[in-house]
Amino acid sequence: TRLEYPSQRDLVVVPTIESLVSVPKNQLIPIGAQSSNFRISAPADLEPADYQVIWSKINDDPKDPIYSPLRPMLVKVVENRNVQLTVTMSSEVVQNGSSLPGKIEVGNPPANDITVVLSPPAKYESNFKIEPSPLKFGPTDDFVNFVVTAQGSPPAEAHSFKIDVEGTNKNSYTLPSEAFTVTVGNGDNENPVIEDFDVLKTTRNSVQVEIQVSESSMVYYQLSYGETPKYSNENIVNGVQDDFYGSETQFGSFVFSTQLTQSFTINSLEAGVNYVIYIVIVDRDGTIGNDSTKAFATAARHEAVEFSLVFTKLNLTEKEKADILKVIAGILSVSQDKVIENPVQTVTEANLRDGELYFSIMLAPTPKSTVLPPPLNMVTRLNEKFSTLQKKISDLKSPQTLKATVVDPTTVRFKDAPEIIGTTWNTVTMRVSLEKRGTIYACLEEVRGETPGTPTAWQTSRSLSRKNQYLKGDLAVITDPEKTSEIKITNLKDNTSYALYVVGGAEYPGMANLMADSDVYRAKVKTEAAPVVIKLTLDAAAFLQLGLLHLIFFAMTIALFL
Repeated sequence: TRLEYPSQRDLVVVPTIESLVSVPKNQLIPIGAQSSNFRISAPADLEPADYQVIWSKINDDPKDPIYSPLRPMLVKVVENRNVQLTVTMSSEVVQNGSSLPGKIEVGNPPANDITVVLSPPAKYESNFKIEPSPLKFGPTDDFVNFVVTAQGSPPAEAHSFKIDVEGTNKNSYTLPSEAFTVTVGNGDNENPVIEDFDVLKTTRNSVQVEIQVSESSMVYYQLSYGETPKYSNENIVNGVQDDFYGSETQFGSFVFSTQLTQSFTINSLEAGVNYVIYIVIVDRDGTIGNDSTKAFATAARHEAVEFSLVFTKLNLTEKEKADILKVIAGILSVSQDKVIENPVQTVTEANLRDGELYFSIMLAPTPKSTVLPPPLNMVTRLNEKFSTLQKKISDLKSPQTLKATVVDPTTVRFKDAPEIIGTTWNTVTMRVSLEKRGTIYACLEEVRGETPGTPTAWQTSRSLSRKNQYLKGDLAVITDPEKTSEIKITNLKDNTSYALYVVGGAEYPGMANLMADSDVYRAKVKTEAAPVVIKLTLDAAAFLQLGLLHLIFFAMTIALFL
C-alpha cells in the first residue's frame, strides 16, 4: 500500500477477503510514512479461482476523509505444485571453520510454516554443524540464511548434503536437486586483510562505503556518533553494545565471496551529524584480521522556513492558534512540534486599517525522515491544499498565496557566565542566562582520575561526553533574556567530583543554533556527602521504649503524692 504523500495520521488499512489471508492482517502506515508492505496468502486446499479483496480504512474521518476510497483488488489463485526452492552456497568450508552465509530461497513464501532440513553424509554427520537449526520459513520469508561449520577435520573434498522439506505445504515446493555440495578446503595460513576502505558518498540519511579485501570473508561494522571509541573486535562481530559507551550505535555485516571489492549503503542516519564507522574482517576459519576506520558527516539538515496565514479578524485565542498548528501538522504529516508559532508576531498599521491579522508560523525540518519533503516544499503543499485549510480553519482570507522565507540562524552568547548556586548530596543547581531567546543545555560527567575532554557543543546539547557516553543533564528554555533561569541536575552520586559542561543556542525551529565548540563552559563541582541516617537496632528501640515507660511511671508516682 502506497500513499501519494506521507501519512497524515496513524492510518490502518484493513482487508476483507474470503478464504484468503493477509500478512500482516492489518496494515499500519504511521504518521510520516508513505507505504506498507503486505502479502496475500492462499491455503493449499483453496480452489483455484478469482477472489476479491475489499479494503477499509481506520483512523480516517468518515465525514471528512483525507484519503480517497481504496479500490477492490482482484487476486487470482492458481494451482501450483512447482514452487521453486533453491539452496546455494558461495564459498567452501575450511577445516575447523565456517562457510560464508548460504541461502535457501523460495519462489513464494508458504501459507503455513515449512521447515528445510539439510543433512550431511551419514558417515560424517558429527563433522558438520548447520546453524540455525531448524531452518523455518514463515508467511513473510522469501529466504533464510545458514552457515555450515566443519569440525573434527572431515576430509578436504566435496560432500553431498541431502535436502528435505517438511510441513503442511511441503508438496507445493519443488527442488531442482535433492542435494547440494559442500566443499571442505584446507584454508590458508594468511590473515585476512582489509586492503582499502573509502567513504564514497553521504546524503542526509545515508552513507555509501567501498571496501576491498584480500580473500573470501565477512566484514563487520560498528557505526556510532563521531568520537565514540572502537568497541572490542568480539563485540563488533557479535553486534554487542559496549557497556561503557551507551550512545546510539548500528551494527551490521557485509559478505565477500568471489567479488573482493564491493560498495554498500547504510541507511537510517540523522542529517547534519558527525559519525564514525569501524570495520573488522574475519575469514572463514574465524581468524580476525585488521580493522579500519572512517569518519564522516551526513549532509546538513534542511533549513527551517516561516510563512504567514492572513485572517479577516484581528485576534486569535490561544486555543485557536493551537488548533491551527494542529491542522497544518496534519496536512503536512509531521509531528506537532515541527509546526511552531513564531514568537515574534508583527502587526502593522495597514493590517489594523484593513482589519487583517498576519499569523506567522515556522516549520522545522525532520532530520531523520527519508520521505518527508523539506519545509520549503511543505509550504508549496499547503498552497495546493488551501481549500482543505479553509474547511478546517475559519476566518481565513481568500484567496491568498502562502510565501515561505528561510529562517536565518542567529548566534547567541551567555549574558553572564553560568554560576553554580547550590549543591546537595545528589543535586547540583546552577543559574544561567542568555543575551537573547534560546536554550541552555547543561550536563555533568563524573571525574574518575584523568580529567575528561570537553565535549563538543552538539554533544553537550544531547548530554553526551566527548566519547559519547550518556550523562546526567537538563536544559532551560530562555524566553525572556532579561531574567535568569535555573537548571537543576538530580540523581547524582554523593561525595563525587563532576565536570560541568554548559552550552547555549539561539532560538531556531527544531533545534537551537548552538554556540561554537570553543564556547562550551566548563567548571568543577563536587556533591556533598550523603546525610547520616541512624537506624536503631531492635535492642536499641526496646531500650528507648523501656526508658519511656519508666518516665511515665515516675510521673504517675509524683502525681499520686501531689
